[in-house]
Amino acid sequence: MASDALRRRGQALEDAFFAAKDRELLDQLRINMKEEQCCAVLKQATGISSEVVLKELLAAGINELTITAVGMIPLVQVAWADRSMNESERNAVLEAANQSGIGADHAAYPLLLKWLEHRPDDSLYSTWADYIEALKETLDTGSFQALSSDIVQRIEAVAEAAGGILGIGKVSQVERDAIENIAGHLS
Repeated sequence: MASDALRRRGQALEDAFFAAKDRELLDQLRINMKEEQCCAVLKQATGISSEVVLKELLAAGINELTITAVGMIPLVQVAWADRSMNESERNAVLEAANQSGIGADHAAYPLLLKWLEHRPDDSLYSTWADYIEALKETLDTGSFQALSSDIVQRIEAVAEAAGGILGIGKVSQVERDAIENIAGHLS
């Protein structure tokens, strides 16, 4: 009889152990699924396909809304570099936003439109630069370079959209200065 009680209690102990183990496994599965979903959303927002880079961005606390600001603020800065924005520049920013998954139905779209209608205060750019400096220390070199390269390509496209007279001098000196300033933060 003592062995029967011992066996039952042993079974109860085993069941409790495996129930706790099952909960741990289920919790880990939920975490992995959430990470995969977050990676997919971040991939859509950034166009970055490297799972390693996406996981690093997530680990650094960056989500699709944060990365939206990281990517859009430099575009807006270059578009407003000469204190005015023409239709071509505006369209280039909107096109870059759309390619990054920021269309009319995105939560950040109204804010982007506001920035395109009214030049943001310089403190926005300072905050962006501070954020980039912190991000540079968090991400590995390859991940940060991939992000930087993407941003520089898009700001150059915005600057070129302004055009010039007969295509000569497509990028003004003030836009070139803005690009160099942004690139300096990204290097």
